[in-house]
Amino acid sequence: MSTPKDQPITIDAFPNELLSNIFALYVRASHTPNDPRPSKRIGRIEAVDNSPNSPVLLGWVSSRWRAVALSTVGLWSTIVVRNPLPRDVGIFKQWLERSRGALLDLTLSRNMESNDGAPFHNILLSAAAESSRWRSINLAVLDEDLEDVFDPKTLILSNLKHAQYIHEIPDRGLKRRFYECIFTSPVLIQCRIEACSIEPTWVAGPAWNSLRSVVIDTIDTTGLIKMLAMCPLIEQCMVNIMFLSPSESVHRTTVTVPTLRLLHLAYVERYLQFLDYLALPSLTDFRFSILRAQRGTDGASSLWGKIKDFGARSLCKLKYFEYGYNTSYEGGHSDHEMGDNVNLPMFSEVLELSLLSKVTDTTVTALAFKDSLRPLPRLKTLNLECCDSTDGVLSNTILSRTTSGDTTLKEVSVVFGGSPEERSEDLSLEQKLDPTKVTLKLGTSEEYESGLGYTSFW
Repeated sequence: MSTPKDQPITIDAFPNELLSNIFALYVRASHTPNDPRPSKRIGRIEAVDNSPNSPVLLGWVSSRWRAVALSTVGLWSTIVVRNPLPRDVGIFKQWLERSRGALLDLTLSRNMESNDGAPFHNILLSAAAESSRWRSINLAVLDEDLEDVFDPKTLILSNLKHAQYIHEIPDRGLKRRFYECIFTSPVLIQCRIEACSIEPTWVAGPAWNSLRSVVIDTIDTTGLIKMLAMCPLIEQCMVNIMFLSPSESVHRTTVTVPTLRLLHLAYVERYLQFLDYLALPSLTDFRFSILRAQRGTDGASSLWGKIKDFGARSLCKLKYFEYGYNTSYEGGHSDHEMGDNVNLPMFSEVLELSLLSKVTDTTVTALAFKDSLRPLPRLKTLNLECCDSTDGVLSNTILSRTTSGDTTLKEVSVVFGGSPEERSEDLSLEQKLDPTKVTLKLGTSEEYESGLGYTSFW
């Protein structure tokens, strides 16, 4: 005969505090594309973007669940709004009320196909009225939506830590006003501004003193240096496109940024002009691609000289290095290759090397272990996206590193030009290595033209 002690405990036996924690885990659970969605969308107001786990559903189970859900402010303080309908304005206000005094994490977006902007504008105004509670704001809006919302005189952003904006602001005055608002936050640590250029001298707010991570769509070299100089705590900086500054406006004084660990520059125009005026002693992750490879005084002939001087000035030790350049302007010249520069002191602790543009025997041979020479001795991951080395050179390089007793190499990914028949020796490398020790991904690509690389890549 079973006793009450033997009966399984159901979720309804849990105390309200534990039930509240379970509800929070349910709502924040990661959604996978294959998970079933409700037959009808609850609304255009969600707690997690495109997730079926709405806190509204919890109130449909029982009166107790509804009471617990309504009293759990964390379920209602993260709000995602996308292309709202008129009825969603009231729902948004209801979520704000249920979140009570909790800090808010807001994602508010309206795309070009959304004809009726009135509901979204009303939601923006309601959100602005609670600006002192914003912890993070993620905006994807049209310029017209911001006209009477972002006013530094009315918004109070005392708790704003994360800000993201992903639409172009063509109006210079509106753009400046937007930055002035965001940078009034004394606790801002992350700012992501996409499809919108920034001029650091526009803003003199306290956020520069707390900012730790910034993502910018476009900026010039002088603007980048000014921005880094204004951020005493910055750790990460990512830029999509960086243009050259006019020579008369180039920053001429060396700026030391002691905290910057990560610098990603997706596209740099022509050459690394800015490196002459930076010292980054904590830099461990440096990635950049040169949009228009240029030879001459300030081109390839000085590119690696600038990098060498920068490394000596900074005394940094990189862990991750990624580099690419556009060969189409130079007819495939290899003087932008890394080559023997793999032996520079700043690369001595590199764990991951990724070369996005053409490499020849010059670079591949330089990576080989020879006698006492150990280039990149801690390298674990090697990625060569445009390998134009002679067949067999790469194979010899990898074997020289993997047969050494002090090897650290774990993963190699290489794309060759030419047909598989022209790469018989390199492609047979998989048969010579223990797959449990080194993961190899070797192949050729029809989009790759031997001698030129990916001619449509840039």
